[in-house]
Amino acid sequence: MNILGIRRDPTFSPNMSDADTAIFEAVATRLEAQGHTVVRLSDADFQNAFPDDNPSYDPAMERLVDAADRFFTMSRDPLTCYLLDVMERIDHVPCVNTGVGISLCGDRRQLRDAMAAVGVAQPETRFGSLYAERLPLDPEDAYSFVAALRYPLWVKRSYGCTQVREDVVLAVDAAAARRALDDFRCRDIGEVAFCEHVEGDLVKFYGVAGTGFFDWAYADPSHSKFGLEAANGVVHRYAFDASALQQSCDTLAARLGVPVYGGDAIVRADGQPLVIDFNDWPSFSRCREQAAEAIVSLLS
Repeated sequence: MNILGIRRDPTFSPNMSDADTAIFEAVATRLEAQGHTVVRLSDADFQNAFPDDNPSYDPAMERLVDAADRFFTMSRDPLTCYLLDVMERIDHVPCVNTGVGISLCGDRRQLRDAMAAVGVAQPETRFGSLYAERLPLDPEDAYSFVAALRYPLWVKRSYGCTQVREDVVLAVDAAAARRALDDFRCRDIGEVAFCEHVEGDLVKFYGVAGTGFFDWAYADPSHSKFGLEAANGVVHRYAFDASALQQSCDTLAARLGVPVYGGDAIVRADGQPLVIDFNDWPSFSRCREQAAEAIVSLLS
């Protein structure tokens, strides 16, 4: 088969670019070893295959993309995700992960609703608007209720993946939350999520839905994008049902269209895991070889 792989731009890979490249190449080289032709593309390469309003349109790239039997992508670029979704819906070219699924993982409101729909336990989350002029479907103004919230809590950007440390802030009181909101507004971020801070063990999980592959480990603050894991303190190793967590996450992954997934959960003292983040295609640093084999089984 002709398989096109789209890399993740370093903008969407803060402090993890090398690890993301490693899992991308692990999948690509395995596919090539099976006899498939694999073409590696950047976001710009892929986008230049589409002529509409595109001064960088490349007919050769269009022919290359049109000849693809399937795609695999680590991209989080919104335009790439949109174009992949168009190709999946109109041209029926399969893609792992799906463009729409990647976009959903970057939208905390839709992700919260999807988790609730399939029964994935999660912390309480409230959304607030920072837009100067709010539209009817926007959440309530964030400043109007920040004093009434229970602290500590996490203030997070609502749209888009975490790119800098300031996109996720642990606020110990309303004053700290307001400072975080001021910073978000200065960076033109118009909506935030206020997420309950849950005491317990922070667990990192990794899965490839439909293959049986699932791996998890307690968070290691020494291997972290921004060092936020330290807020959870000492690991107590509370007992929990990892198989049930896998089943819940596989179900959520199937609903979203992101069979290659990862995320974070807090295991409370009573053994209940609450999923606090669910992401498309993580770096799989601790289980790269096994994950690559599982991903290839979806593509070949």
